[in-house]
Amino acid sequence: MLNFYREGKSQRAIAKETGVDRKTVSKYINAYQQARQKLIQSEDTTRIDQIDLITDLVDPP
Repeated sequence: MLNFYREGKSQRAIAKETGVDRKTVSKYINAYQQARQKLIQSEDTTRIDQIDLITDLVDPP
């Protein structure tokens, strides 16, 4: 689902293509964006913290 988002597809198009409700798509995208921002803003984190964040980005919310 996030691959579609990164390709620039709209939430409505992702929902239609995957068969998942648009609100659920929105929740996934919001969780992804928050985790991504946390990763970007973390300058002094350890490698383990970064791996945890990356795992959060990949796993469903």
